[in-house]
Formats: sequence, C-alpha cells, structure tokens
Amino acid sequence: MILNQEDLNFFDDLDDSIVILKKNSEIIYSNKSFKNFYDELIKKNTFNDYSEFDKELNRKIEKCLLDEDINQKNSSFIKRLRLNDDVDIYLNKIKFDNTDSILLRLKMIEQNSYENTSEDKKNIIDKNQILRKTLIYSPNILIIKKDRKIVFLNKSAEQLLEIGNSREVIGKDFYEVLNFKTKKRSYYSDILENEGHYYSTLPVSQVKLKTYKGREIYADICFMSFFDSDEEFSVFIAKDISTRVEMEEALRKNEEYYKKLIKFLPYGVGILTKGKITFANDNLVNILGETSINALIGKKINDSIKDKDTINEMNRIGENSLSEVKFREVTLTRKDGKEIEIEIGASPFLFENHLSSIIVLCDITERKNAERDKFKLKQALKYDKLKTEFIANISHELKTPLNIILSVVQLLELKEKEECSIGDSKRYLGVMTQNCYRLLRLINNLIDISRIDVGYLKMDFGNYDIVKIIEDITLSTVDYIESKNLNLIFDTEIEEKTIGVDRENMERIMLNLLSNAIKCSKENGTIWVNIYDNGDFIDISVKDNGIGIPEDMQEKIFERFVQSTPLFTRPHEGSGIGLSLVKSLVDAHGGKISVKSKVGEGSEFTISMPNRLSKKDNPHINYKFIGTNKNSSVEKIKIEFSDIYN
Repeated sequence: MILNQEDLNFFDDLDDSIVILKKNSEIIYSNKSFKNFYDELIKKNTFNDYSEFDKELNRKIEKCLLDEDINQKNSSFIKRLRLNDDVDIYLNKIKFDNTDSILLRLKMIEQNSYENTSEDKKNIIDKNQILRKTLIYSPNILIIKKDRKIVFLNKSAEQLLEIGNSREVIGKDFYEVLNFKTKKRSYYSDILENEGHYYSTLPVSQVKLKTYKGREIYADICFMSFFDSDEEFSVFIAKDISTRVEMEEALRKNEEYYKKLIKFLPYGVGILTKGKITFANDNLVNILGETSINALIGKKINDSIKDKDTINEMNRIGENSLSEVKFREVTLTRKDGKEIEIEIGASPFLFENHLSSIIVLCDITERKNAERDKFKLKQALKYDKLKTEFIANISHELKTPLNIILSVVQLLELKEKEECSIGDSKRYLGVMTQNCYRLLRLINNLIDISRIDVGYLKMDFGNYDIVKIIEDITLSTVDYIESKNLNLIFDTEIEEKTIGVDRENMERIMLNLLSNAIKCSKENGTIWVNIYDNGDFIDISVKDNGIGIPEDMQEKIFERFVQSTPLFTRPHEGSGIGLSLVKSLVDAHGGKISVKSKVGEGSEFTISMPNRLSKKDNPHINYKFIGTNKNSSVEKIKIEFSDIYN
C-alpha cells in the first residue's frame, strides 16, 4: 500500500490510534488519537512509561517481520498482533515517501466489568438474529468467504448465481463460483488471498462477471474484511447493474445514431446556451460561412440575424422559458458579409444540465429565387395576356368610331344624290364629331401613358381653390348627366380650400371619374360628388348607385388595360386605360385613390389630395372652370364623355 499526505490528513481525523514507523522502528508519524491512547495506557498501569511501551512494541514488530511466512507474503499484508492483555495491534507494510515503512493501528481491548445476565444474553441473541435477517434479505449481493471458501451468501446472491439453495455453493472456491471478466482479476485475487486487508478495502468498481451458471452480468462490486476470534473473513458486496449498463449502451448507440443523423441532415443544427453556440453540425458552419465547428463554438448568433424579435424569442428560452420559436423566414448575414434568406426555428432543449435552445436553420435562398422567378414568369404571362386583351380593346376602340365615321360618309354620299334635310346633316356630322373626339381621347390617353412610363409627364402645379375646381367641373356636366336620365348631387363640408394642384390634370381626373359613374349607372340613378376636409388630406368622393364592381376586381381596377367586365359582354365602351391614368395622375400629386363597391349597389371612388400649398407663389383663388374659356371646357367634356353613346 502506498500512502501520501492526503492519507495522513485522513488519519488525523480518525478515532483510531495510527502510527507509522520506519523499519528501524523510528516513529515518523502519529495521529492525534495516539497521544490520548498512550495516556490511557499509563492510567491503567499497563506500562510504567513510554520507554517500556516502546520496548514491548518493537519486540513484537521485530518478531512479526522475522516470521518467514509473513515475509513471503505480498507487501500489502495486514497482521493482527496482541501487544498484551490490553492492546491489539494491526500491522501493515506500506510505502511512505518512497520508503518501506510500517503502519500500525492500535486498539484498546475492552474488558467486561460485569457478568452477562440471561436478559443480556437474550438481547444479544435477538440483535444477532435481526442482523442476520438484514444480511440475508439485503437488496445488495453479499457473499462471505474464508480462505477462498464461501461460508455465507444472502438471497440476492442466490438470485445472482441462479441457484435454489445456498448449500449448492457453500464450501466452494469463490473464484469457481464467480469469474471476473476483467484485467483487474489478479489484483483482486492478490489482495483477497492475504490474511488481512483492513486498509486494503477496494473501492467500488464496475466489472463484468460470469456467474456459477455461466450467465454474464455487469456489477458494481467492492470488498472488505472483518475479524472474528482472530479469524479473518472477506466480504464480497455487489449490485447487479446489467440493466443500467444495457440502457447506457443503448443510449450511447442512440447518441452515435443521432450524431450521424444530425451530421447528414440537410439543415444547419446548433445548440444555444445563454445566447452562445455550444454545439453545431457541418451544415450550420456552411450556412454561417465559418471555417470549422471549433471556430463557431462560443460565438453568438445575434450578430448574424437582423430580426431582433427572433433573437429575443430564442434568448428567452435560456431564461427558463419553455416556449418554442416557430419557423419563420429571416435574413442572415454570413461571415463574408453576404446576405442569404433562411428559415429558422428553435425549441427548448436540456444540454449538459443547462436549459438551452436547439435551433434549426435552412438556407432557402434558391427556393426564394425560384419563387421570385416563378412570380416574374406569372407576371410576364399576366402582362402578356393584358397586352393581348389591350390590343383587342384598342382594335375595337379604333375600329368602332372609324366604322361609324365611314358609314356616315357613305350615307352622306348617298344623300348627296338625294335631297338631305339640314337636320339630318347636323345629326350625321354630330356622330362623326363624337367619334373623332373618341379617337382623340384614346390617342391622348396612350400618349400620356407613354409619357408616364418614361417619366416625361409634365405637371404644372399651382395654388388653386380645390373646392371651386371640383364644383365647376362637376356642375359643367349637369346638362349631359341629366340628358342620360341621371341625377347629380354636389355637396361640400368646406366652402373654400386652396392647395397645390395641377389644374388641368385635376379636371381630367374628375371628368374621367364622372364618365365612369355615368357609364356604370342604371337609368334614373344618382351620382354624388362630395368634398371633405380631413386635416392632412382633402378627400373628394365620386359615388354612384349603379352596377358595382366585383370584389376580386377592386384591387386590379387601377391596373393598366384591366376592365371589370369582358370585352364582348360589357354594357359600355372603354379601353381600360382611364382608371390607370387617373391613379398615375393622383400619384403625381402625392395623393391616393381608393374604391369601395358592391355588385348591384354601386361604387364610390375617393381621391385624397395632400392639404398643402405648392411652392409657387401664384394663388389662383378666383379660378373658374366655366368662364372665358367655355368652348374649351365644353370640348374637354365632349372628349372625356365621347365613349358614352345615346
């Protein structure tokens, strides 16, 4: 046995008296209990003084060491000596400071000062029976041997050995009954074959055993010894842990499988503990653009993900929150600065006794690119379809007035040979004029749309009374609207409001909306025009109780070439450019346009114009739509209303 300073510290706290001697009997260590032990010997008159005690002690030790049988034994032997009637000595060869030494344990022999009564004997017998039953039915495996022969085993040992009765193995060699499948077998045997091993008690070890019936098990074992009437007995204590070992092995294999699974997953998998990465697979390294797993461990993922809500949710998991972070799409910045789109989710996970979060990342850049390409293709196909429909519309829009003009010309040629009344001539000329206006309107809209596309649309802003502009342009259409058996109601909650607008384009917006209201109104219907002051914006509403617009078309109605009804089934003419042009002109003012509609109940278009002045210092407060330029105004109405036939 080899002792070091830590063992001496342990001996200092023992109640037993411990002494370490060199081979020349020089004391090199004694614990605190030894002084008390020696004082007690002097009080009992066992020895007159220390020299007498020392002399007798050395004589016994020398005799023991000279014993030929003892010297042939292993260096870790223990020998029990009787110093006198009062003292027992347990002697053990040891190594201390790389020197052969002797460790002594001195114990006072208790002397009974009274005769045992029958009641005392009965109590001793009862206690022995209780102790024996405790050993027999202990859940731990107990086997007691003497001189390698088994002398006792309990019920748990019988179950381990798979025997019906302990008599089957009593008296058999211990190592025939239990075969140690371990490299330490010789070590166990050497110690157990010594006569004593008080200080050689083996620590608990996990070993593989082969039992008496040939079954292999795993067990936690330890050995100890005790003395009874100068006879030494060895105790084998064990616990069958085969189930636990099998479970640990299964867990180890599962862990290996999980590691392989995580390694080959096409996703980046990592574990975050207190915001830092404590585990990562190769795919996570690739997604983040790091060089290796070791380079990634200990880093924070906060620096890579811009979405603060996602980061805060993941960090809360480490703060004893058990909520999951549902998968969402975020932008991630790689180490090289490149931004990619990923899908990320997180869930609570116990890792190395810490509440952590396991995160899963998927690079969806290619998928998003494919979706964008698919969307672009869809938009291209949609736009191509719109262009086809637009060509059909334009062809119709051009062909219809041209056919009418051609028919009128042919009719006039025919009438030239006959007598033609002045009334008929005026009517024919009116039809030709209306269709010329229609062609002019179509050409103007196409030109303006083209200018808007290339950014060449010129806006002439000035500060005008918006109430006057809307009122005048609305009232100028009264005669035309009433001729269609419709009612027009104008109302405003403000009498005067000067803001910055392009006057001509504002008139064009209103005429276009009124034209739509007329075309979509039912007979004897009503058109309402209202103006509201909403602080930052002036709202202008044009409402009708006509046919309405389907809900699925309300978002598309402002797109170019889109119409709410098909070409060959709609009840009125139109190219599908008007509302798109209106929206562009409203946008150019910094305003907004919206629509509310219900099929069969009518539609309401609302324009919100910014309540601000133009930078020009030329307020046109006295502007009137109808006045000196009356002929021009009438012509504008005829142009905008040219696709409405009687």
